[in-house]
Amino acid sequence: MSDKKEFNLPKDLNSRDNILKWHDYIDEKSMEAASGYFNNNDIESLPLDERISLAHKIDSGEINPLNGFDELPDNTDILLKAAHLLRLAGLSNTASDLLVYVYRNSLNNILEPKIMMSVISNEVKVEISSINRKNASGTKNKYHDEALNIMSNTWAKYPLASKNRMKEKLIEHFGKDRSGKNKISDSSIKRWIKAHNLGPLREVRPPIDFSLVIGS
Repeated sequence: MSDKKEFNLPKDLNSRDNILKWHDYIDEKSMEAASGYFNNNDIESLPLDERISLAHKIDSGEINPLNGFDELPDNTDILLKAAHLLRLAGLSNTASDLLVYVYRNSLNNILEPKIMMSVISNEVKVEISSINRKNASGTKNKYHDEALNIMSNTWAKYPLASKNRMKEKLIEHFGKDRSGKNKISDSSIKRWIKAHNLGPLREVRPPIDFSLVIGS
């Protein structure tokens, strides 16, 4: 249509729980658009015979009330023409109801793909984040929680302790299993640090000396 409005998605339409709010949003915007469509009272001021004559001209195609509008979706032009004819007949309430329906349907067609992509995108992000946390957490390693607790407490006390030195000390602390393999690996500790946003405030050279904070 000629006076296009940019309808932005409400900011809270980002999850499956909030998606139903878009119905109220679309209803609100549809009523706003419909109320502004007939923005003058010239038609109501015309005598009935002139309104009927004008309606016949619109019906026959002699007059097009939609001149100046951009390309309209399928059947929208017919519905808008019907709204004009209803208004010429003095049926303003029904004309307004029809306009609300037209705008609601148009907004649904415009916004539904955006809303669904927003929800799908958010759901995918949540799922990926969940998978990453599971992969990074190393839940199969029974020392995972203890190691995280030690790292958190140690960095709280020694905020400049280096990551490399932290990994070395943790591997030394947990020792080896009966087969001689380290109970926690360098790569596992690295994943846990990244997954839980741990680490020093900044890297310093040379590395500071520190001791693991255990049992706090």
